[in-house]
Amino acid sequence: MVKATKAEKKIAYDSKLCQLIDEYSQILVVAADNVGSTQLQNIRKGLRGDSVVLMGKNTMMKRSVRIHSENTGNTAILNLLPLLQGNVGLIFTKGDLKEVSEEVAKYKVGAPARVGLVAPIDVVVQPGNTGLDPSQTSFFQVLNIPTKINKGTVEIITPVELIKQGDRVGSSEAALLAKLGIRPFSYGLVVQSVYDNGSVFSPEVLDLTEDQLVEKFASGISMVTSLALAISYPTLAAAPHMFINAYKNALAIAVATEYTFPQAEKVKEFLKDPSKFAVAAVAVSADAGGGGGAQAAAKVEEKKEESDEEDYEGGFGVNFTFSFDGFVKSPSFDKSVALFGDSKLVNDSSSIQLTDSVSQSEGRVFYRKPIHLFKGKERNSVIFSTYFSFSMPNEIGDVLGFVMVPSTLDLSLFGKKDYSSSALGFLLEYAKNETVVAFEFDISKRGNRARILIGRPQSAEIRNLSFVGDLMMNNGGTLSCMIDYEASSKRMMVRFRKRGSIKLFDPFFSFSVDLEKLWKGGEVMVGLSSANGNSSKPHFLHSWSFEIRHLDPIWVQPTPFGPNEGLKPDVSTEVEEGRERSECIWRMLGTLVLGAVCGALGAMSAMYLWTICGVRRSMVVVPEECAVSIVVVDVKDGKK
Repeated sequence: MVKATKAEKKIAYDSKLCQLIDEYSQILVVAADNVGSTQLQNIRKGLRGDSVVLMGKNTMMKRSVRIHSENTGNTAILNLLPLLQGNVGLIFTKGDLKEVSEEVAKYKVGAPARVGLVAPIDVVVQPGNTGLDPSQTSFFQVLNIPTKINKGTVEIITPVELIKQGDRVGSSEAALLAKLGIRPFSYGLVVQSVYDNGSVFSPEVLDLTEDQLVEKFASGISMVTSLALAISYPTLAAAPHMFINAYKNALAIAVATEYTFPQAEKVKEFLKDPSKFAVAAVAVSADAGGGGGAQAAAKVEEKKEESDEEDYEGGFGVNFTFSFDGFVKSPSFDKSVALFGDSKLVNDSSSIQLTDSVSQSEGRVFYRKPIHLFKGKERNSVIFSTYFSFSMPNEIGDVLGFVMVPSTLDLSLFGKKDYSSSALGFLLEYAKNETVVAFEFDISKRGNRARILIGRPQSAEIRNLSFVGDLMMNNGGTLSCMIDYEASSKRMMVRFRKRGSIKLFDPFFSFSVDLEKLWKGGEVMVGLSSANGNSSKPHFLHSWSFEIRHLDPIWVQPTPFGPNEGLKPDVSTEVEEGRERSECIWRMLGTLVLGAVCGALGAMSAMYLWTICGVRRSMVVVPEECAVSIVVVDVKDGKK
């Protein structure tokens, strides 16, 4: 068999590529770094039937695509050219793009850590028996890995982060992993871009479900509706709301005047005698359930008393909340709140005692149910607030902290004591590799101090902050703390208020943190941690609430209210408007007085300047030694 020349191979490759472009309309652009020939052959076998894998040089593929586009007039295929960079290949397919990409992802093969290779992931060597003889201990010492000899073999004591993601593998690390038989990396074809009938998009689009697409479409319709309502531009989506607004305006006129129409008569009747509506509601309830109406009402009341949590879905507003205005032993309390350490429920005071009346006491309270901060809505409009009231002595060493941890963390770890003077010490000890957001504060005669911990406790540092203000509490005094987070500004603010204080909020401190980036939109758990250090006085938690809200953007008009809601007077608005009118009158008076004073000063200055200038023009200075003669000229008929 005659071996083909390079030119013949290029012609054959060009012909094959052009044939595949004409036959297939869907192409996956994949990266093939560190993929061996055997692995690639297995991928070809797995995709055989509806897909074809084609590898080649980028310059050759680009040339063939350009020439084929010129010959056929298919300019859409030129969108592939910017994607042909690096060690890439093409997968032509007629099947479902998501299924094909999932099939490609299955063929990943473990690979050893070679010297000079950039680590795609963190490599952590777990503690345990290595099976190596004691003569290898010097090798571990070079890498600063703590070991011990156990039953004639070397045993690693603690987990060791050998290589960090993005670092190059050194010779010592590669040799150690080879000795331990660890193949930390895995490689395969990675889908970088998707070409579909001329359109190019990211592979993440393939992971979108129908529900997510419907949600995004509904979000877009909501934006169009809000914009149309804001600029009074009629659209199909905004038409129902415009009709409702028009009906509300007509109904308001009918209520305020004697004008009426059929749809307004019933509303007028109810406004004249609201008791009719109450009687009708009771009658309907009695007809529907007979004697069961009272039982249903009792069940609703019972449910209202027992439930401390509400969860709302859809639209802007409150999305999640829980509230404990006092703590009472009940099934709902045990289901919602977890107590750890020395914390316990004090039945006679409806409070939680966080620490005991001994030094080095620690106590923690956590809300058991995971909280989803970001649910795919307008993420920049997310705001959460948590409010709790507490009391603790003003002694040095008394600290209280707020903690947010991922829901995957085992809550039983919070029951362990670290015997430190910090409310966050247990995170440094038992949650080293978890992503947390926490802060603690202490209030004593030496001043107010706060410490923040953001990220992984193993690598993050606790930062110190200070804030000013008189927050000293008397014996048995109560202090309130309110924590606000705004996703738009990515800032968390902590405020305090004394019980009975006239000021709304006293001193506060704030810090920047991107919660969405930290937890990738996952669920979190929230809790409070307390430690009394060398103090022997207990700490108490009296109330606690948490709320997540989605606020309307400034340029988005909210959904119209119902007709009856538009008729309700807003007393707070009237009071506020009256206050604004009063302030406006005082400002006008002040402006008039200032204007009068400035006008008077200006007039006086003008008169003074005019007097000076006028006197100078009329004065004649005559030396005493000079004689002055006066000549009188009489003019008559043009003659002197």
